[in-house]
Amino acid sequence: MYAYIKVWIPFLLVVVEVYMIAIERNRLAALLVCFLSLMYGVILMNTHIISQKYTLFVMLTSLFGISSLVLSYAVTSRLPVQRKRFKIKLGPTISGSFAGFVGGLVAGTLPGLGGSQSAILVQKFGRIRGAKKYITTLGTINTIDILMSVFSLYMIGKARSGSAIVIQEVVGVITVQNMVLFLGVALFSCGVAAAVTLVIGKTAAEHVHKVDYRKMVFAIVSFLGVLVFVYTGFCGVLVCLTGVAIGILPNLLGVKKSLLMSCLIGPTILYLTGTDYVVLGMLGL
Repeated sequence: MYAYIKVWIPFLLVVVEVYMIAIERNRLAALLVCFLSLMYGVILMNTHIISQKYTLFVMLTSLFGISSLVLSYAVTSRLPVQRKRFKIKLGPTISGSFAGFVGGLVAGTLPGLGGSQSAILVQKFGRIRGAKKYITTLGTINTIDILMSVFSLYMIGKARSGSAIVIQEVVGVITVQNMVLFLGVALFSCGVAAAVTLVIGKTAAEHVHKVDYRKMVFAIVSFLGVLVFVYTGFCGVLVCLTGVAIGILPNLLGVKKSLLMSCLIGPTILYLTGTDYVVLGMLGL
């Protein structure tokens, strides 16, 4: 299938981008967020402002991590008391998991497309309703996306994630035996993680509201800031602050934060269509 859709991937990504903008009430604001994050990604991924080794770290940390924490710090003073008893209904879990499976295949096939964009597409076309069902779908998408990134190494020779790149460097040539081993380990890990999460989750729910939320957020932001400075220096900190400013915009303008993934989708489209040099020339890069 990949051999047939390979030529159409950039056009499919364009369709996804246009659709993500079209479903927003404030389309002009959505277009602005897409454009700014696209330019941010193009500049960082095609220059040496900071080391290319840490480009994705600074980009994603600033756009999604620190920006969300800063906004959270401003509006949230403490975590609410959590409910410790809940029921898992089989019907919504199965339907949400199936929708997530399809969404994970899409996210794992199209380069630059993240789990959040895939979840929105599945939510719209699969009629996913309710917070619990959506969380199930999103969790499944992320799980399948990770598995697909490893499988794609064997099937199409493309690494779709950082973990897949590391596996490729360690293992070298991926064989059928490797894939069977990876799948077995993944299924076993998921099973253990699910059981452990239920136990730890109940314990955490009893104590999490006692944590000083603002102090915790401040500590995390400070830690991330120190990492950015250590790896990329003062220039990297300025780049990170620029990303944080862009990352705050979706919340201020009332559009989805997933639009910020244009920082990866945009450069991917330009690269696959061969128009990246044109844009870089226009920018003087």
